Amino acid sequence: RPHTFLQSEKFVKILAPMIAKNLTIKQRYHLIKKPEPAAFELKGKHEMYPRRLFDKSETNASPATIIKYAVKNERAARIMESNNTLTLIVDVKATKPQIKEAVAKRYGFPVQKVNTLITFKNYTKKAFVRFKDDGAAVDIASGAGVL
Repeated sequence: RPHTFLQSEKFVKILAPMIAKNLTIKQRYHLIKKPEPAAFELKGKHEMYPRRLFDKSETNASPATIIKYAVKNERAARIMESNNTLTLIVDVKATKPQIKEAVAKRYGFPVQKVNTLITFKNYTKKAFVRFKDDGAAVDIASGAGVL
């Protein structure tokens, strides 16, 4: 076993020729080959982690599990009255077609369009559901006690 790093096998074989060529530390770092972790050698590219966080083919979710609650603030009320749009907090994994179907089943009004956004503050999904019938959002909100 060598006493110092300068006598070690790694220094004599790898680093000494680099120092003789006047290579910088940065150049030496990139020339030294680092061993690959065993996990990368065994698994393929697509087996490292799942590409989808959940299965989108699941359609057995009920409206109660998809729709959590309605947003109750002034901005939501203003959007409700002007654009006939109801603002809901929904399950993060729910897709737009699932939200559309759940709202139509739960409230009994045809849905025209669904826009979604994910809030990073509390990691929730907010759905803006626009209805085809005029005044449907206000009727639903007054019946559900949102207004």
